[in-house]
Amino acid sequence: MSQLSPLLIELGTEELPVKALPGLAQAFFDGVVEGLRSRGVALELGDARPLSTPRRLAVLLPGVSLEQPEQRSEV
Repeated sequence: MSQLSPLLIELGTEELPVKALPGLAQAFFDGVVEGLRSRGVALELGDARPLSTPRRLAVLLPGVSLEQPEQRSEV
């Protein structure tokens, strides 16, 4: 397995409704995790969590592989 490193992804937004933040943050988190997994990137999700403020959505992952596995594709 390759070396893992922490990863923080932050998305700046216009003012978001406070009541919608938990759902939006979770959807962003789920999308990032699924996107990385679908590309074969190794993840450590122990303390992973979505973060949010009215102007920010973020995903904190404690361990993400520094390299994506080699893949082949034909076009």
